[in-house]
Amino acid sequence: MRAVPLTPLTALQAGPVDPDDLADALCADDDAVDQWLADPPTRALRRLLHDQLYDLLAALDERRVPGRRWLALARHDARRFTWAVPPEAVLPVEDPAVREGLREVLRAQLGSADGTDGLPWLLHPDAFEDAEARTLLETRLTQGGWAARLPVLDALLDRGMTWAAAGWLRRTLLELDADAGEALALQARAERFCSAQLLVTLAGVRPWDTDSNRLRAAAGGASDDELRLLVLGRPDRFDSAPDAFGWARIVALAELSTRDSSRARSACAQALATEPDSDAARAAAIDAVLAMQRVHGADAVPDLVSAFLAGLHREPAGGVLLRWLRGQPRRALVAALDDLPEWQPRYEPLAMERLTYELAPLLGPSDREAVAELAELAGGARGRLVLDEL
Repeated sequence: MRAVPLTPLTALQAGPVDPDDLADALCADDDAVDQWLADPPTRALRRLLHDQLYDLLAALDERRVPGRRWLALARHDARRFTWAVPPEAVLPVEDPAVREGLREVLRAQLGSADGTDGLPWLLHPDAFEDAEARTLLETRLTQGGWAARLPVLDALLDRGMTWAAAGWLRRTLLELDADAGEALALQARAERFCSAQLLVTLAGVRPWDTDSNRLRAAAGGASDDELRLLVLGRPDRFDSAPDAFGWARIVALAELSTRDSSRARSACAQALATEPDSDAARAAAIDAVLAMQRVHGADAVPDLVSAFLAGLHREPAGGVLLRWLRGQPRRALVAALDDLPEWQPRYEPLAMERLTYELAPLLGPSDREAVAELAELAGGARGRLVLDEL
């Protein structure tokens, strides 16, 4: 006896059926299917939601269930839907009404969910606009225990909402006396993104206040611009104790001096031109000069010469720099005669005298002639000083 062919509706009503038949039914252009999904849930619909969703998703392959039908399933059991159905199977949804209906269902479910429930939906760019996704994620950061909040924090970082993540990390640090496991979890997130303020906060709490390796690893998660804010900033602009600011600034300078961008190099030069406020800061300046020499080589000469002329000559790091510049006197003197960078409106004549006195005698005949010509063209006090020494 031949079996009666399944229609889309009878396939859905039949109970356990082949997943391919189920996929065909939900993809079919049949109003009866929409009506069945809109009606109060039957046993077959509950079975679909709770027992057959994974089989359905596997059977769909490249086929797409219309968005209105996903919305109907979500309305029947939003928690099960957001837990079992990946957003890429549903999104994007073209119909504005269906899209907004789906957002309404998701909004109610995702704002109160715990842990990892539904997080892929908050990560998908087509599910919510950035502002609403951030609001929902930040709401979830106020719910559940410590372990449940960490995946939410990761979702903020994955969505690119780094400032919100850094702010939550900072508030948590101030409230939490972190044990070893919690410190390790916070460290991992700080290494993904660290703001200047977060780095200063870390520097003031244990274990980062005494562990330079941990703090340096966190600084590795900060952008060049964030580190620049810190190495060039004032303590009163950061919510921290002066000791924490000084410690964070030392670590930030150490990290920035090893980066190979011109922006990092310029920021380090500016920082080196300021007077250190402690022996530790003086030692850090020496390390930064050596790191810049190692990372940038001859490209570091103009920035380091600017720092020398702006005040570094008074510090031990200036002596370390001068010994290095003796190996390339022409390049250093040319840099000293060049236009001053924007951050350096003036130079210290004593620094120029010392540089010229140390380096001019090291020039060979051809280099001496080239530097003299450039000094004549440059003119001014610096040009005359170089010509006099030559």
